[in-house]
Amino acid sequence: MVINETFDLTNCDREPIHIPALIQPHGALLVLEASTFNIIQVSSNTLEILYLPPEQLLGKSLGDLLDSREEATNSGAFDSTHGRFD
Repeated sequence: MVINETFDLTNCDREPIHIPALIQPHGALLVLEASTFNIIQVSSNTLEILYLPPEQLLGKSLGDLLDSREEATNSGAFDSTHGRFD
């Protein structure tokens, strides 16, 4: 298939990136409640990315998640090279 359209940076403004349909394979999505930073929705791939299943994240505050990572980093359980818990 040949496409006879020239692409440049001006094409980017027409990309529908504001309509989420997929999560990039190297990331996970956390939806936070604005005033409390409680996690109210997550993508289904959090186990692969954050090493925590979705049901374990829902209802927690983002601070709880970051505190647990900080504690693990300080205790040596967090592998900062690969961004995961051992």
